Amino acid sequence: MHVSSIHDEKARGAGDNESRTREAPTRGPKAAPRARPWPLLVEGQDPNSLEARVAFHLHRTGCVGARLAASRFLSRPHLQALSQGRLAISAGDVAKLARQLGLSPRQLLRQLTADEAARWEFYRISARHRSYVWRRARACWELAGVSARLAAAIMDLRYQNLTQAFDENQSGRVLAYEPASKLASALNIASGPQAFVLFVTDLLPPEHKVEEVVAPLTNAQLDALKTQHLQAHSRDSGKRR
Repeated sequence: MHVSSIHDEKARGAGDNESRTREAPTRGPKAAPRARPWPLLVEGQDPNSLEARVAFHLHRTGCVGARLAASRFLSRPHLQALSQGRLAISAGDVAKLARQLGLSPRQLLRQLTADEAARWEFYRISARHRSYVWRRARACWELAGVSARLAAAIMDLRYQNLTQAFDENQSGRVLAYEPASKLASALNIASGPQAFVLFVTDLLPPEHKVEEVVAPLTNAQLDALKTQHLQAHSRDSGKRR
């Protein structure tokens, strides 16, 4: 369905909706569902399409959940579909939505930068193949000689959250681009975080050819990482408590 057709239906039914609204009991606002950090899109959807770009920029600007619902641009289900790139929309409708959100149309219409596109692509792969990506990252840090506790500190994650990421009985967190980049840099992986999503659709084990992307670190390198990350992470954890 297209946004314009939804607005047309809304206009035709305005009278009936108004009378039903007067008769309906007053209820408190519904809690907005927790939004994903970035929209996943439909499998195979073009991330450069207008619908996908709008969804990305809604998340980038924080205009999701309650803030998007407050615009009253569409019903909640339609707004949720819009924020996931699953509702067709015209540039004119985007301009109207932008005004209601206090944004310029360009903030929702512009092409993504190369960095934004890379981060978003990594997230979509990581979210769809969460277990594989985490296990491949673990294979890399273990081959390098890094412990799980040190890996958590490098990625600025709580150790408990890292261990939960491998629990198949929990939804777990997605390995996002930023912590993946920190880990790849610490492990001296030349290809960066992309090393953690290699062969993800090839039905190969996560450990496949990890020795080609990472090498064991020397004792001196490991000691430097421990000094840099474990001590700083311990101080930060103490502050959070």
